[in-house]
This record gives sequence, C-alpha cells and structure tokens, in this order.
Amino acid sequence: MKFRPVLTAEQARELDQKTIANYHFSQDSLMESAGLRIANRLESISENSFLFLVGFGNNGGDALVALRHLALSSKETKLFLYELNPESKNSNYKLNRSRLNDLIKRGRIEVFFELPKSFSGCIVDGLFGSGLSRDLSENICSLISWVNNQKAFRVSIDVPSGLDSTSGIVKPIAIKANLTLTIGFKKVGFFYNDGVLQTGKIEILSIGFDQELIKPMYFELDVLDESDFLVSSKSNPERNHKYDEGFVSIIAGSEGLSGAAYLASKAALAAGAAAVQLFYPAGLYPVYDILLPEVLKKQIGNDSDRYFKPEHIEELFEKLNASSKQTIVLGPGLGSKKETEQFVNSFLKRNNFPLIVDADALSVITDIKDDSNLPIICTPHIGELKKMTGKKINTDFDRVEIARSLAIEKSIHIFSKGTMGCFIEPEGTVYFLPFSNSKLKKTGYGDVFSGWLGRNWLILNNPRDAFFQSAIELFEKAKPYSSDDLSPEHLISLTTK
Repeated sequence: MKFRPVLTAEQARELDQKTIANYHFSQDSLMESAGLRIANRLESISENSFLFLVGFGNNGGDALVALRHLALSSKETKLFLYELNPESKNSNYKLNRSRLNDLIKRGRIEVFFELPKSFSGCIVDGLFGSGLSRDLSENICSLISWVNNQKAFRVSIDVPSGLDSTSGIVKPIAIKANLTLTIGFKKVGFFYNDGVLQTGKIEILSIGFDQELIKPMYFELDVLDESDFLVSSKSNPERNHKYDEGFVSIIAGSEGLSGAAYLASKAALAAGAAAVQLFYPAGLYPVYDILLPEVLKKQIGNDSDRYFKPEHIEELFEKLNASSKQTIVLGPGLGSKKETEQFVNSFLKRNNFPLIVDADALSVITDIKDDSNLPIICTPHIGELKKMTGKKINTDFDRVEIARSLAIEKSIHIFSKGTMGCFIEPEGTVYFLPFSNSKLKKTGYGDVFSGWLGRNWLILNNPRDAFFQSAIELFEKAKPYSSDDLSPEHLISLTTK
C-alpha cells in the first residue's frame, strides 16, 4: 500500500519556504505553476461563466494567475477583489494583479466592485488559504454567506476560505465547496470536524513539491483500487492444513452481551480465517453451540460462570498456549463487572500474542502498555478514549491528537474511531482512511471490524496494512447498502448483494 503526506498549515508553509530556499524557485514561479494548473482544471468544468473572489495573500495570488490563464480561453471571467487593507498586499499579489490590466482593458475580464444580487455560474474562492488562523470579520462572513446561498458551482483554491486547515474548524463560517483544488498535498483539517463537509470533492494539484523537505506525521492511503488488496478475503490456498495459517482467538462474551462474540467470530470467518476459536464463560455454552457451529468453542470456568473472572486466567492461558500462531481479539461483550476488569488487567500482564483490545476491554483496563515485542492494537471510540485518558474531547481534532499522544506514551497502535477514522502507530504517525465510515457507526460494527482485523493481521503480520486491508474490504461490502438498510449481518455473510 502506498501513502501520501497530509500537511498541517505550518508544514504547508514550511514546504513552500524550503522549496524556494533549496531549489531556487521564486514565490512568483510557484504561483504561476499553481495558477496554471488551477486554470486548466477550471476550463474542464461545464460552466461558462466564472466569478473569482480574490483576497490579498498568496491564495489570492494563485487565483489571479488562474484568472489570467482562464481569461485567454473561451470562458467568461469576472473578478471581485476583496481588499481588507490594500497596504498589506504582498508583492506577488501586486505583481499578479498588475498583469491583469491589459486583459481588463480588452474586456476579457469584467471587474465587479460590488457583488451581484445573484450568480449561477462557477464561483472560484481565492480569499484565504491554508494560513488562516484568525476568526473572520463580519464583512467576510457576510461575503461567504452570500457565496453559499448562490445556485452556483463553488470551487475553493487550496482550502475553503474560513476553514482552519489544521483543526478543520470553521472560523466561524466557511465556503461550502463543491470542489477543492488543494495545492501539493491535502491538509489535515480536511479529515476533521467541519472539514469533512466543507471541502466537497478534493483534487490534488501537483506543482513539484518534494516531500523529503519536511517530516510529515500525517498520511492518507494514496490510491484506492484493486492493488490495495494485499491478501484475498478467502482462505489461504497454500496451506496444507487449515490450522497451518494459525488461529484468530476471540476472548469475548458475557450474559446479555453474547451477540458481540458471535459477530466477531463470524466476521473472522467471513474475512477468510481458516480457524477461529472462541473463548467464553462456560455458562454461555448453549448460546454459542447453536449459533457458531464452524467455530472452535473453548469453555472457560464452569456452567455457572456467565462472565470472566480473575480465577479464569490460568485455564485460559493453558488453552491459549496450545496454539503457537494466533492473533487475539479481547473485549467484545465482556461486560463491565469489577471481576471482569481484574481479569482483563491480569490478562494484559501475561499475554504473549499479538493483541487487539476492543469494546468492553477498553472500558475496564486500568493500564495498557506494549512492554513486549508483540504489538497491541486498541480500537477506542470517543467515549472509550475519554475513559482511557481521563481527558475532555470536544472535537475530532482533539480525538486524534489525544489518541496520538496515548499511542506514543504507551507504545501501542490505535484505531481512532470517528467520522474519518485513522490508524496511529506507536511513534505517533497518523494514517487517515480515504473515506468516511459513517455507515459503520451502529452497534455491532466494531465487533465485526475487530474479528475481521484479527484475520488480516494473522496473515499480513503488519498492523497498519492489516487495518487498511480490513477497512477497505468492509467498505466494499457495505457499498451496495444504504445506511438504513445495512446491518452487521450483511458484512459477515459469505455472499454479497
């Protein structure tokens, strides 16, 4: 799998400066390159009339270059300059503004000194770029509100104006773009909070930036196609015996929550696992004996036990250690009893196998740290992350940054669940999913994902690749269904719609 960097506002600025310093480009030449690529993309849009809204910074400079090139095509071009403080305009802005004079005189560009009552062509947003850090003035907010209320196709250059390109929070309003033409690399704020909704379709316009000049800590999957599937979702045909592949071992279940263990076990099978074993309190045997005929069922405790207790640890490890190759899923439906909390924490201290900690196990652990060479993947949603860290989480930006700090502190991998989920490695590198997982937010989907991840991790050995493999496969399985129609049963079925 290939990944491409995603930049914060500070990194975007740093990359700009280092490109100029190291490779002897001028700011003007970078603007010319960006503007030409923007114009070429705009020319392919079916609208005939284009209204450019231009601010006074570098983003405005890019827009002016694009306008100059587009004005030489068959498109109608119009310009509205928004000047908060004419004296603050940078030299590159002034230069590119002056280059429009002849086109304006010839009538190729119509200049508006006031906004029209309405506009129905294509509005090109070149007001503010990735460097915006302050809240917008009332006048700018009124302008953006006007843009969003037009029956027009809205294109933002680099970042929708009004959106913080790092946090994804509007300040306090932003252009609601149909298309964002971002320069060089996507921005981190596109994956958070308001950024998910404000950017519309995002296209990257390359102008030759060298990512080696910076040290990005955020990435996204580069391309989503068949080549991204690293293993078949079916069983491994090269094994001589079904147990040669190893086991997905699921430690799950308690009275009243038995469905979670069922979903995780069935998901591992649907992902292609040759052997799945479920370790569960012995008192739940009648449930799993009927529902999971394909799964190896390992009872723990006696017939009166309907949840895990500290005294089950010895028996559990005696049975677990009989399998030399396995990944373990700990948590679905364990419940939150005090004795189960003690059981989970005792398990974490003794475990020697690759481990996925999910669901109820996340809610009861008092400490988790990868002290061995065997990796741990935790899969918290926001509520579980709050319990794990004791910190307030008000936004998606908070969610990812707090999860990132936890991953570094505990030397663990984290799948941080949210509108745009991400995978965080122990050194703090963040990998965003390239799609929204909004369909997979209902009860039961987390159990399905953990079981699916368990199988792919067993085969791929690499936690990050196993995560993306699982996310892509489940995304594809969910595609034929609407959010209302989709259920966990659709994902764990061996057939597709």
